[in-house]
Amino acid sequence: MVYEENYKRTKIRREDDDGRLMYSVADVARILGLARNTIYALCTRGQIPYVRVGRSLLIPKHQLQKLIDNVEKPKGVV
Repeated sequence: MVYEENYKRTKIRREDDDGRLMYSVADVARILGLARNTIYALCTRGQIPYVRVGRSLLIPKHQLQKLIDNVEKPKGVV
């Protein structure tokens, strides 16, 4: 289960749709409203798929959207 209380069922916002295929950990943290350390932890636990390029972790845009789309709504949210 991925920190459901911090997610909203939404698409990646238009201002985030800049044609890139991959996002940095900092970008994903800003998009999801989470701390960078939380994103690193989710990646290393396998909850967010990523690609390692050198020392950087990059998250494919389509995987991020799939993660957002598949998050269950918290109980009590309509």
